Amino acid sequence: MKNFILEIKNSVYNPVYYQELLQKPFSYSLKYFLKFFLILAFLATLGFAFFGLPKVKVFFNEVFLGLRDYYPAELALYFKNGQVVSNVVEPYFLELPASFKKELENEDYQFENFLVIDTFNEFSLSKFEEYQSLAWLTRDSVVFVDEQAGVRILPLEELPDFVLNQRTVEDFLSQVQPVVNLALNWLIPVVFIGFWLIGIWNLFWLLILALLVWAIAKLKDLKINYAKAYQFGLHLITLSMVWQLISLVFWIRVPFVYSLLALGLTFVNLKPQTTE
Repeated sequence: MKNFILEIKNSVYNPVYYQELLQKPFSYSLKYFLKFFLILAFLATLGFAFFGLPKVKVFFNEVFLGLRDYYPAELALYFKNGQVVSNVVEPYFLELPASFKKELENEDYQFENFLVIDTFNEFSLSKFEEYQSLAWLTRDSVVFVDEQAGVRILPLEELPDFVLNQRTVEDFLSQVQPVVNLALNWLIPVVFIGFWLIGIWNLFWLLILALLVWAIAKLKDLKINYAKAYQFGLHLITLSMVWQLISLVFWIRVPFVYSLLALGLTFVNLKPQTTE
């Protein structure tokens, strides 16, 4: 393990190490890449298991419990032939949960309600704004706020005939919750496989990076072919892969960092070939 840590350090910065790579076979660098990404994928998956998965489970538990508590006991909606009627006095408002209000408090437009049910009035933008609701269920459509489109209208004509009430919500959640729990139990191996798929993607991305490595090597009077440039790339993306996993875990988006790290290591590590 000590030797492998030294390989990682040398891959980040050691011009002499890259001179030595000129005599190393391609399999040497491929083994380094696979071993390094295996360790990264294992550490990232371990981090997800301890920090991410518990939050995901809490989120789904809160969603299921929240839906059971949120849906009003007195409300029933009857969908038939692409239209809907309710059993309540309209307009009927489902208030926005407090947690949602907090997330939306910095928006230009303040919402008080999650849904308004008004099947008697025709949709109008002024009425929609008056309702201060994220969505409006009309007689034959559902209207909702879309960040890109502004307001979207979806007709109900494709919906099958059914009744939505607290009982159907309970039945739906009872059927879905075991499936979700099973999926959560398999989430850790799925995440690990997902990280390995990213590793495979890196191998394809290197087909392009190798061209840039080859061009930089030529500028520095280092005579290598494309295959050797690709082999160098298996080491030069060491920091890029670390950043890649960090950005995925913490959802950080900074343009071009992945490529700039690899090219930066290329510039500082590649030197003209020395002769003994």
